[in-house]
Amino acid sequence: MIYQEYLLKKKQLLCLFILAVLVAGCADDSKEYDYIKIFTIGDADTVTPLNKGMGLSNFLYYSPHSDSAILRFTKSINPNIFHTFSGYFDRKEYADTLALLVSVLKRHKNGVLPYSIDTNSWYCGPVLYVEYGDLKGKHYNTFIIDDNDTLSFASDFFHRLENLPWEKQKIENKEIDGTSELVNVLKGLGKYDSIEAPYIPLPCKVGIDLDKLYGSWRTMGSRYSGASTDYYINKIDRSGTWVTERVLDGKTTLKYSGKIKEIRNNKIVVVSKYGSVILKITNLTHNCFEYLIEKDKFMDRLDRLE
Repeated sequence: MIYQEYLLKKKQLLCLFILAVLVAGCADDSKEYDYIKIFTIGDADTVTPLNKGMGLSNFLYYSPHSDSAILRFTKSINPNIFHTFSGYFDRKEYADTLALLVSVLKRHKNGVLPYSIDTNSWYCGPVLYVEYGDLKGKHYNTFIIDDNDTLSFASDFFHRLENLPWEKQKIENKEIDGTSELVNVLKGLGKYDSIEAPYIPLPCKVGIDLDKLYGSWRTMGSRYSGASTDYYINKIDRSGTWVTERVLDGKTTLKYSGKIKEIRNNKIVVVSKYGSVILKITNLTHNCFEYLIEKDKFMDRLDRLE
């Protein structure tokens, strides 16, 4: 009788052990990380030395322990308008999608996930940034949608999440510090310090004062080509000489000159060996020169250097 009770207790202990292993195995799928953040990056409405011209676009925070989520999604750009929600997934398939993404990321070190797309070809898909935390600390990855079904599925889920059914309510956009989140993930990836700080011009005063025309000016450049490293310098003297030179990475790569033939009714006629051009002044103050090239209807802005 005693031996039978011993066998029964041993069998119960074995069953409990097996059950504990099974439960732990199931828990690992959804609890193998503490939180995950997914980002996409666009252009900032206002360029600052901190954001370096970049703005946080779409954003998801999710905690598997509390099943709580915060989602911000872009509704329009120029200007950027967002909808922000908080709530609970209460759907195992949503949590499983993110857990599967984390399991793939855990196979890689911090940084860019490898991809097979030719570096000389064009890529038109999303670039996703991820931060997640686990017992080992914080981890940062970025990836494109290449030949990986898990990454592709996670990206599709992320971009459809606003319209998917889950328990959510709209909250204020300010609940998310977009600049802080953006800078943090880029620093985590080791990319932030290497990003060129943008050229940030002073605000334009309004008015037209032709006496302010003469001196040295520079273009704002383009945020896409690098406004700090790719721009034009324009030097205009009172003799009517207008010299333009392109500066690329600190070196002059192009230089040509013209002569101001006439200034009348806030229009400047400049003649060079390439022909003549008419500039219609829309703003000319101490630090800001804005004009419209009449033929092409192209607006440009110059900022005073000296």
